[in-house]
Order: sequence, then C-alpha cells, then structure tokens
Amino acid sequence: EQVVELEKQLSDYQAVFVDLPSLAHPAMSPGGELHGWLAGHHGIHRHILVPMDLDPAELEDFPARARELNVDWLSLGRLDRTRRPGKVLDLVEAVPLPVSLLCGDEPAIIASPANLAQLVTRGLAGTGIRTRPEGTAVEEEGQ
Repeated sequence: EQVVELEKQLSDYQAVFVDLPSLAHPAMSPGGELHGWLAGHHGIHRHILVPMDLDPAELEDFPARARELNVDWLSLGRLDRTRRPGKVLDLVEAVPLPVSLLCGDEPAIIASPANLAQLVTRGLAGTGIRTRPEGTAVEEEGQ
C-alpha cells in the first residue's frame, strides 16, 4: 500500500531512489508483496545497488534474484572500499546488465564506457572517484 501511494506522490520526478530490504527479506522473495509490485511494474527502471566490497562469487543466487525482479541496471557501490575493482567483470559476466552508477562514499557518478574501463584497468584512478587516506571517496576536481 505504501509503495503504491508513494508512486502517486512521486510521479512527477525523473528519478527516485528507494532503499528496499535485502534480497533475502521475505517481502523480496517471489510471492512477497514488494517482489510482486517491483517485478511486475514496467513503468519504472529498476537499478540494483551491488556492494563491490563483497566478492561476486559470494552472491551465488544474485543472478537468479536479479532476473526474478526484472532488474534493468546495475549500480556499483562501495567502490572506495574494494581492493579488487576489476571484479566488476565477474559481476557483469554473471548478470549481463548495463552499469548505471559508480558509487564511492559520496557522490555517485554516472557510469560511462571510459570510467568503467579505467575502473577495471587502473582501479579508482581516472573514474571520478578517488580514495582519501582515511578511506572515504570524493569526486575528483573537474568531474
């Protein structure tokens, strides 16, 4: 009910980010209330935020769950915390969807072929996200 009401209130916005429960939550399982609304709603683009400080191999049911939810895009999060940013290749091989956003600590940036190539080949250098010594990400100047 709340999601349907929220949809009415926010229909004039171009983009709305909604923090949903984890994929393991019963509401997100097939037959669950949120799952039914999200998977069957073709009027929205579904981006799923994948924390890149986890190993994609540990997300063994993730490809199936993404398909069940009709996910359209991958957003890569916690890039400032990953030690192996090239593992994005493992992720997009398992879930062949376009990448929409690159997220460190703040702010998120729109993914492009150039900054994705930089991420895979050189890590955070050149992506628009850099890591401070204390471990927080910031946008590079001029981005």
